[in-house]
Amino acid sequence: MATELEIVAVVGELSDAFPQVNVTDRTIKVYVEDLADLPIEALRLAARKCRTDSKWFPSIAELRAAALALVVGQPRSGLEAWGDVLDKVREHGYLRAPEFTDPLVARAVKAMSWREICLSEEPMVVRAHFIKAYESMAARQVELERQVPEVRAQIESHRPEALIRLAKVAQHLTITEGTDP
Repeated sequence: MATELEIVAVVGELSDAFPQVNVTDRTIKVYVEDLADLPIEALRLAARKCRTDSKWFPSIAELRAAALALVVGQPRSGLEAWGDVLDKVREHGYLRAPEFTDPLVARAVKAMSWREICLSEEPMVVRAHFIKAYESMAARQVELERQVPEVRAQIESHRPEALIRLAKVAQHLTITEGTDP
């Protein structure tokens, strides 16, 4: 994690790169507070990326997003994740729910029900719902990871399991819409 002196040095370099900005002691204090949880190498690279990509002094949010992208990389697409599901369908069938290496795939499968995924008579609908669920979960995960630890902990403590139930209801409604009454 970055020390106060390391963050001050990074903010100083940014100030040199964007001389039109008046960086005050209070600004530096806030940057130190909100960037201290980042690995210093990721922060340095994020600052360099912002210097080359931005016309203006980067905000804390921009630095955090750039650092996260450099450390974690871009999330996979929902279609790539669906490929993992199809592999497991062929490998396991519906009787035995598999384990996935990608925790987001596991969460999306759990939300939709492994049995429903395997036995659905409308695989294109299931695929579309899975992709939408996976990409939504991936976007929330990226947003969560961008937060400072205190905010992240608060959000995680309120992560509603209701979202899983909501995904199941939406899937059920979509499946039953296609059936005759």
